[in-house]
Amino acid sequence: MKDIIKTFAVDLLGCGCGSEVFERIDVSDDSFDGACGRGKRILIGNRLLIYLAPWDGRDDLAGHAASLMRRGKEERDKNGYNRFRLVLAADSPAEVSEQAGGLLKSLVGNDEKLHFHVLPSDNDVVQRILR
Repeated sequence: MKDIIKTFAVDLLGCGCGSEVFERIDVSDDSFDGACGRGKRILIGNRLLIYLAPWDGRDDLAGHAASLMRRGKEERDKNGYNRFRLVLAADSPAEVSEQAGGLLKSLVGNDEKLHFHVLPSDNDVVQRILR
């Protein structure tokens, strides 16, 4: 699973972390308070926190994404992690980015250590992590 998470973080999310960061990876299931389907909470090297949440096309995408972004930012700040990345896995990534992008940009503001990504739900790496 370590290699899959490293591929996910580096190749899909653009993480520039050094190799030593990937020596410790914690992955746990999370329902994200019902905001999305069963997803994963990933902590890499006690520095990078990632929420990988499937998006099934429910209403109020912006509200759920905003809730997840706030939750991740709070967890990052409380625990002293370096970065937080919210990743939604969606059937229509461009549509999801368009719907949630503006709101999330306002939540991220000038915080360069908060990131929002939308990936295709059928991506092999995403699928393997969500299993």
